[in-house]
Order: sequence, then C-alpha cells, then structure tokens
Amino acid sequence: MRNNSLKNQLGLLSIAILFLAMGATLAGVSERQNTEKKAVGGTGGDLRPTPTTAPGPALSLLRFKVSFEGIDHKINDQHATLSIRQGETVHVTEADISFDNSGVGTGVAEVWLFPSDRYYVSVKGPQHLWGEFCADNQTWVCGKDDLGIFLPSETVFDWSKIRLLPGDLPDMDNQQDGFIDCGDLYRLKRQMGRTGNNLIGDLDYNGVVNGGDLSLFLKVMRNHY
Repeated sequence: MRNNSLKNQLGLLSIAILFLAMGATLAGVSERQNTEKKAVGGTGGDLRPTPTTAPGPALSLLRFKVSFEGIDHKINDQHATLSIRQGETVHVTEADISFDNSGVGTGVAEVWLFPSDRYYVSVKGPQHLWGEFCADNQTWVCGKDDLGIFLPSETVFDWSKIRLLPGDLPDMDNQQDGFIDCGDLYRLKRQMGRTGNNLIGDLDYNGVVNGGDLSLFLKVMRNHY
C-alpha cells in the first residue's frame, strides 16, 4: 500500500512538471510573436494596412489662348464658357478673355480638378460654337486616340491655331443652342445697322452689324455645315 501511494505521488509530480514545461514553452512563443509584431509595426496591435483616401479635387487655374474666326485685331474683353471633361465627369466654368493687337485672346479660368489627370477642354465664345481641345499648340480635331491635356499645369495652353467659329447667336433669353441655323440668321438680320460695343450679331467686333458680319456668318455655314 505504501509503495502504491508513493508511485501515485511520483506520477502526479511528473504530470505537474510536464504542464509547467508546456506553459513555459507557450509563454516563450507568445513573447517571440509580440517581439516580431513590434519589429514590423512598432506595436503589438493590429497590423492590417491603414486605408488611404485618394486626394479629392482642388481649385486650380487653367491658362489658355484662343482666337475667333474673322478677328485679327484687338477687340474688347470677351466672356467665355469652358467645359472640362474627364470621362463622364464634366466641370463647367467661365473666364474673361483679353485680346492682343493680333486678335489672340488670353484667359484664366478657375476650375476644380483632380490632381495629375488628363482632361478634354471645350471653349465657347459669346457668339460662337464650342471648340474642343486635347493638346497644347493643337492644329487638329480631337480624336479617340488623343489622351487629353494633363492638368493641373502651369502651361499657358495655346489653342489659338483652331479658331472658334461665330454664328451661334444668343436668343432673347441670352441662351445659345450650340448650332448655327436659320434662327441665328434671323437674329443677325434683325440686328443689321445697329452700332455699339459687344452687339449681338457683330461677329467681327468692329462696332456695327453690317454686311461684313453677314458674309462671315454665311462663310461659316458654307464651310462647316
């Protein structure tokens, strides 16, 4: 009986020693894992990557040059509308254009742009059709292979080599429909003989609506429609 009791005690002691050894091993593994986490991430916490937010649009300046068909002299400042397209997203803004003695106008538009991206830019004069631009010093019509203009940029984009076509005259509500048609011709004829600054129908901006404006209007219709 005494021998059996001694064997039982020795067995329990062996089991206790085994559990103590296993506990020490597990503690060492846990400590090593924490040390590795601290070495990688600086803490022993969550090592999942922190999501980053893509930069949003920022207010930028778009500097450009344009010219109007039939204008080769200095004229009064004119107001233009710009449409800046990126895929299906379109930003619309406005700019005043100042002209030099050769009839080339320079404008600066404020527009909200995503940084470092490409855009198509369309410009519309006060009595003109839209002109679309996709490169600096452009001399061709934009096509599907054109990547667009990299914006924002400090470049003064020269789009004066493609002249904006006059003839889309504002109606009584000062609205333009984006076309040159019989309605515009009717409005032009009603203005004939008027004098002053920035007249509707004064397409050559010489201060009078006359046969020169009618000839320019018909030239645009004949060459582009």
